Order: sequence, then C-alpha cells, then structure tokens
Amino acid sequence: MKRPLAVTIPAALLLAAPLLQLGSVHFGVPFLGFGEPRLRAHLIYGVAAPVVGWLLWRMRPRARFAFYVFASCELVRFWLHGRVHWEVPLLYAGLIAWLFTPSARAALPLVKDTERFDAVAGPQRGIWRS
Repeated sequence: MKRPLAVTIPAALLLAAPLLQLGSVHFGVPFLGFGEPRLRAHLIYGVAAPVVGWLLWRMRPRARFAFYVFASCELVRFWLHGRVHWEVPLLYAGLIAWLFTPSARAALPLVKDTERFDAVAGPQRGIWRS
C-alpha cells in the first residue's frame, strides 16, 4: 500500500525531531518548540517522537492513536508552560485534523474491538474443537 502524504509528513517531522532538538539546543535558536535544554525535552523529542514517527511510517494499527496522544500532550505542554507561539498549536492541531482526511483514515484504520480483545487474550490453548 502506498503511503499517503497525510501520513508521510507527520512521520517525517517526528522522525526528524531528535535532529531538530539537538540542532536547536546547539545553535540556541528555538524552532517549533524544539530547543528546550531540559532532560524531559530530550526524552520527548529523542525517544517518544521517533517511536510515534516510526509507528506512522510503518502504518501500524495504533499509529494514529499514538500520534493523537503525542500531539495532544505537546499542545497541553506548550499551554501549561506558557510557551504558546502561534505556529506550534496551529501545526499540531493542523496535523491532527490532517489525519482525519479520508486518505489517512484509509491508510491508518481504526482498530476493531475484536482485534483489541484478540491481542490481549492471546492464543487459546487446550481447546478441542471438532
């Protein structure tokens, strides 16, 4: 299946997040929320963002949900810390809305209830069927 642009752009942004964070800290130029020299920012952009980006890039079943959680946490983090620049909430809200487009929904469908149950329950052993 071909990867739609609505999935490629958020995935590329999140996969590039460690480089953007390190570059922003090194050069001292904040860019789209990157550049905070604290450990939590390095963990968020160095560990969590690439994991969510990889899920999106591979079009895993729970990738869209993982991105919604990551982007929502980013929005809350910026609003709580008073670092609200107009481009950061606009970018993440736009990317969340973009993942609601038909092409993104076709590439990253919702996980059905039966699939969730089967993933948790695992294979059933010892059941004889005739």
